[in-house]
Amino acid sequence: FPYLDQPWFREWYRLLASSPRVTMINNSRAGAEDYADWMGCPRESFRVVLNGLDAGWIKRPSAQERSRLRAELLRDAGGRERTLLVGGVFRLSEEKQPQLWLDVVRRVSRDRPHVVFFHAGEGLLSDRFAEAAHDLVAAGTLRILGRRSDVPALLAASDALLHAAKHEGTPNILLE
Repeated sequence: FPYLDQPWFREWYRLLASSPRVTMINNSRAGAEDYADWMGCPRESFRVVLNGLDAGWIKRPSAQERSRLRAELLRDAGGRERTLLVGGVFRLSEEKQPQLWLDVVRRVSRDRPHVVFFHAGEGLLSDRFAEAAHDLVAAGTLRILGRRSDVPALLAASDALLHAAKHEGTPNILLE
């Protein structure tokens, strides 16, 4: 995570890892190995706790809620209804590759004008993302939704999810 890569981080992580009271945890074996190598400590210093979720905590949207949301997102400014909804739910930061995500949206929308995309999330790159997506928003191809509390409903209303992160062990959004 470039915004978290400060020169002093490595030494502090090494100091923490040397304490018997600290357990270093990562959500993937590859991530744990990468951090251990970066820190210069034994790979055994890390425990792996794979991502998971309790599906019981997810509020499943009703058929009416799903249909309403889908109709709202598929209708463009001219009142024309499109037929395919593709979502993106991610933090707007470099490792999520928002520019690559927009590039894919542009390429797909050129050949498939019936597809509409949405993005839900916020982050350090929110302003830059909105600026780079201006043409897509103006064309009715992309809806920028910002921070949302109805992500299960958004996912249920979608036909597909577009995920372009650079490197992730097990992305929470894919589990959701």
